[in-house]
Amino acid sequence: IVNLLSQVRTLRTNVDDLAAERDSAIEEKRRLESRLQEAADTLEDLSRSDSPAMRNAATYDRELLELKSGLAQQEDIAAAAVGKMRRAEALAQELQKDIVAEREANVQLHKDKTAVEKGLKDLQLRLVDLETKGYSGSAGKDVRFLHGRIQEVSTSHH
Repeated sequence: IVNLLSQVRTLRTNVDDLAAERDSAIEEKRRLESRLQEAADTLEDLSRSDSPAMRNAATYDRELLELKSGLAQQEDIAAAAVGKMRRAEALAQELQKDIVAEREANVQLHKDKTAVEKGLKDLQLRLVDLETKGYSGSAGKDVRFLHGRIQEVSTSHH
């Protein structure tokens, strides 16, 4: 049961992680598309310019924009990886706590089992002792007498 609960918890964490990454990626995609459209419009205007210097500047600006976009994407990937790592560390700590609790419960169960086994042995010894006393001496005669009497009574009632 503990393993199944742990697996459920891990699956929930993975689903939450994937949903967060998906939402983050969608938002980043929207921002990048917006920035790229703005930059493309501006660069298109500059590239239509009659001046060669403006066309060269537009080319350099386009390359710079692509580099910045790539850098932003890598930063987002790194941030997502750090977030995922932190969640994994938190899950690992939680699992360690669960393991410690299970070990403690296991130790307690072994102690309880040992105590029950000891009590069982003590009761068995007392039973043997009482049976031995019951079949020996005057107590044994009393038991045989009562047993015989019980049989007499039960046969007379039938």
